[in-house]
Amino acid sequence: MLAAAVAVALPVAVFWAVAFAAAPGSAPGQEPPPLAVPRKPDIVAGERLYGEACTACHSDRSAFADRSWRKGKTPAGVTRMLQGAAGGHPAALPDLARAWDATAYVWTLPDDGPTIRKGERLALDAEKALRADVLSVALLHWNDLQDLKSATWVLNHTADDVDTSMRRLAGARYTGLQQGDRQALVDYVFASFFTWPPDW
Repeated sequence: MLAAAVAVALPVAVFWAVAFAAAPGSAPGQEPPPLAVPRKPDIVAGERLYGEACTACHSDRSAFADRSWRKGKTPAGVTRMLQGAAGGHPAALPDLARAWDATAYVWTLPDDGPTIRKGERLALDAEKALRADVLSVALLHWNDLQDLKSATWVLNHTADDVDTSMRRLAGARYTGLQQGDRQALVDYVFASFFTWPPDW
């Protein structure tokens, strides 16, 4: 039985054991069904779309450069707004794939290359530290690990959800990091599901 569990658990990218796991969503009925990601959202295409469809109302992009605007929001929720399907937002980009691209762009405006690269380095460092107990992590949190591997799942959850799950799964290894490092890891989890711009 243990051998079978090992065979199933270890192929899960060790990175996701380090990226720790995602928190459960709200109770059924409180949120719309998850929005499926048609393909990996493209930040560069999203920037072009923003210029075409969003600047009439949001010409000043500096409001999106402060990470606080993402508080309580999910990329999927932003995409629904861009489609005109939530929050009374005009239907600027009804096409789902194009709306995901624009979401990827605005979602990452508070981030920069060094931050994302820092998150990536921290994830790799944590992977090395967790190699000794990755099996127990994978077995105890199998469902969480599966969730975190899914772009649809991650992009339908908030940064706070990811942060909470990291605390639960990694404990002191995570809480012992400086706040900026924890934020870099959370940002990296989201960015890993986007097509990164060349300068990242």
